[in-house]
Amino acid sequence: MPEDIMTLLETAYRLHQDGRTELAEKKYLEVLKKDRNNIHALNMLGMLSFWQKVIKGFILVLAILLNEKLRK
Repeated sequence: MPEDIMTLLETAYRLHQDGRTELAEKKYLEVLKKDRNNIHALNMLGMLSFWQKVIKGFILVLAILLNEKLRK
């Protein structure tokens, strides 16, 4: 794997781990612009997308529950 791609992946992963998901997503996409079949970037981008949807779903359910509780 070319060094520039490896550096981008490492940066993206660190950002991802630090919770800076928007920046991490941009770095993963940069990798895919250089290597559209990069399995590491595809995998991490997929995981990032999955967890963002899970969190959004959790927030929605929590808001519904809180709304119901406040009505009582």
